[in-house]
Amino acid sequence: MANVLLLNPSGSRPYVRDCYCSLVGRRGYAFQPLDLLLQSGFLHEAGHRVEVLDAIAWGVPRGAALARIREARPGAVLVLGGAASAAEDLPFLAALREAAPGALVVGSGDLFQFDPRGALERSPALDGVLTDFAAPDLARWLAGDREASPAVVDRGPQIPRGRRAARWRQPRPRHDLFPKGSYRLPYHPRPFASVLTGYGCPYSCTFCNTSQVPFKVREAEDVLEELDWIHRGLGYGDVYLRDATLGVSRPQIAAICEGILARGLRLSWNSFTRADLLDPDLLRLMARAGCRLLQLGIETADPELLEAHRKDLTPGRVAETVRACREAGIAVCGHFIVAWPGRPPEEGAREAARWAVELGCTFASFNVAEPRPGTPFRGAFGPGETAEDANARARPARGAAMRRFYLDPRTAFRIGRSLSGPGEWIHALRLAGAALG
Repeated sequence: MANVLLLNPSGSRPYVRDCYCSLVGRRGYAFQPLDLLLQSGFLHEAGHRVEVLDAIAWGVPRGAALARIREARPGAVLVLGGAASAAEDLPFLAALREAAPGALVVGSGDLFQFDPRGALERSPALDGVLTDFAAPDLARWLAGDREASPAVVDRGPQIPRGRRAARWRQPRPRHDLFPKGSYRLPYHPRPFASVLTGYGCPYSCTFCNTSQVPFKVREAEDVLEELDWIHRGLGYGDVYLRDATLGVSRPQIAAICEGILARGLRLSWNSFTRADLLDPDLLRLMARAGCRLLQLGIETADPELLEAHRKDLTPGRVAETVRACREAGIAVCGHFIVAWPGRPPEEGAREAARWAVELGCTFASFNVAEPRPGTPFRGAFGPGETAEDANARARPARGAAMRRFYLDPRTAFRIGRSLSGPGEWIHALRLAGAALG
């Protein structure tokens, strides 16, 4: 069995590279990289010795990270790569090959996912690309079974993918390899564990590449066993259900909530979902099971933009769901796009901030539509325009939206009502300072 290193490379900025969606994160916040976390379970179950180096979250600079890799002498490396960090990741791959000359190097992330053959051609240091991090194929590939590992694209002949399963079994991830103190979650000050109940997304919003990842869900009992271990075995009280769209399978999320209550798990959790997947009965059940916050992709109040970009939501439906969340005692963080191609970002920022306050969101995140790999949205930007270009152009408007929202007295009142204890108040003040600075 191989000694497998799960690697999130160093970077000059707080890059987020997992789940096939890369970006420059905010300093002070870090999430367990799901690609690495889930693979730790599959690899451990197959008998491999697993090590983790999350150089971003742990603050390990490039030279020190390469020194650790040389000392570890891994037989295989699963390395994350992001389109947002490509200028640093590609040179790091070459240095990684020198630091671990005998290792098999496999990449995961949006730098490789949407053109794996091209990635192999451009990156001589890579031996393969993992195209499904919620599958056991990497462990099988390391054992030499190419026929049983179509999710690993290597330099050999293409292996037919076949029909993907609608469900998957997830061996218990090695949460113990991702130290509690290294990961911090916006809107919550306490240590948290990340759990995935659904992989990919069945919707087709033009600005998101998650729809390019075939959707599948875990059995509720599989999720509950992991939650039980996280809570009773590792002492976590807070969980981030890291689904791109929680609740696509209503019976699954209802069974998870009922299982949490039946097992007596005292968990506080939050997740990302869609407004049209929620109803008052489900929200009340989720609140009883510990849901404190839901993050909703609201995007805009403009029906034309929602329709043009295949969001398939109406502002009225969003307003109903936010109201139902608040009535159930669940806070809402709305995610809005302030800069769309061909539209002035200042106009989008004003409208987004107004809509966020009017809806009654407790928190809000204002974002820039970017030319992400794997999206039809990419063609809406100018030739060669990068995500960094789009963000730089809209940064002042985004800051203005943050100030309009967080300085509104109604927002301050809602945030105050959602907090409990001095730790959360201190964390909220720091968050406000970062948002308004």
